[in-house]
Amino acid sequence: MKKLVICREDLPPNPKARAQGYPHSRCWEPFELFEEASRMGKDSELWREARRIWWECYWRAMGRYKGRHPFFFTYMCDTDRKVCWREFVDPRIVMGLINIAGHETGVVPRVYARLYEELFGKPYVE
Repeated sequence: MKKLVICREDLPPNPKARAQGYPHSRCWEPFELFEEASRMGKDSELWREARRIWWECYWRAMGRYKGRHPFFFTYMCDTDRKVCWREFVDPRIVMGLINIAGHETGVVPRVYARLYEELFGKPYVE
């Protein structure tokens, strides 16, 4: 199965990264990150980190990100063959995936979906 994977030093460590064949221990497929955060609950560090990443993408999409982090390194990974290759993916697509993952898993309340509709259109089907 092919997956779009994001990597960056400040992402939380992914305990499944090695088994999936990801290039680094701090790489996540966006839905995996938010699903794991949802599973761990609101009091977990992963929940806070997932929300931080969601808000970072929101401010980037608005063109007002003032943080110190570069955008994510993106890879396409074939988890069946355990091989990844660096792939340029339009940042708007990555931000859209993170937006949808946050809402679909409940880590980010859907009330914030209005904020993204101006930028991406309706990002999910109700």
